[in-house]
Amino acid sequence: MSIYIEYAIIDNMVIDYLLLEATFFTFSKPVKKVRLFLLALLGTAIAILYPLINASKIIIIAIKVLTGLLLPLLAVKYKSVKEYFICTAIFFGYTFLTGGGIYAIYSLINVKLTEIPVAICFIPAFFIIKFLMRIVRLIYRKSKIQKFTYQVELTFNKKTVTCVGFLDTGNGVYHHNNPVIVCGKKFFKQFIDQNFYKVKSKKITANTVNGYAENLAYEIDEIKIYNGKDVHIFSNVTLMVVKTAGDGYDLILHPALIKESYEDYSKIKKVS
Repeated sequence: MSIYIEYAIIDNMVIDYLLLEATFFTFSKPVKKVRLFLLALLGTAIAILYPLINASKIIIIAIKVLTGLLLPLLAVKYKSVKEYFICTAIFFGYTFLTGGGIYAIYSLINVKLTEIPVAICFIPAFFIIKFLMRIVRLIYRKSKIQKFTYQVELTFNKKTVTCVGFLDTGNGVYHHNNPVIVCGKKFFKQFIDQNFYKVKSKKITANTVNGYAENLAYEIDEIKIYNGKDVHIFSNVTLMVVKTAGDGYDLILHPALIKESYEDYSKIKKVS
């Protein structure tokens, strides 16, 4: 019995803490670490009581489900019942995937859980949870980016390139009243040819994802932004080149180029 209690205290405590931490990180709900620790301790205390309860498997499963419902409920204040159930669903999702992952790992190496040293049972759980958090962040980021991406045709140095533009509402950079869009060096290389030395450049100092620095910039010929059935065409736009613009898109667009997102849209010269 002492082995089981030690297992429950060490492994359940750490795993419950990691699951709760991952849940509220994913849900963007700040929770104090002390509260997470106390909730993990509560979950561990309930887990220790499982073998002492002389009940059927259905009742044990019911207690586990109720515990899963209770821990997220005690963690933070929710704005609505819907918010609570979403957060709880995330918690159950992480729990199910982590448990399945641990079982799969030990099955692959043909090792029984009871044969694993007590203090290292939580190690695979740690890596599984961190991996799941990374996957969720990537999916969320991709989904968020897609909501603000537009099909774009950029014409510069007499070359037209079809690409993906990301609307950055925080991009407030102008150069002589021209809105500034941003691209990475890799994307910009498509416009360079043997006559590129004739293209006039300028330097713009701006704060980008790469930090506050002076970057080369150029006046483009034209940019077409496809927004549903509408096509916005501009000619007075400056293209600034940085080391890298970001993943999942080629250009960082200025909000002045998207009518629905910018109040001063009428001030920008539009071709058509």
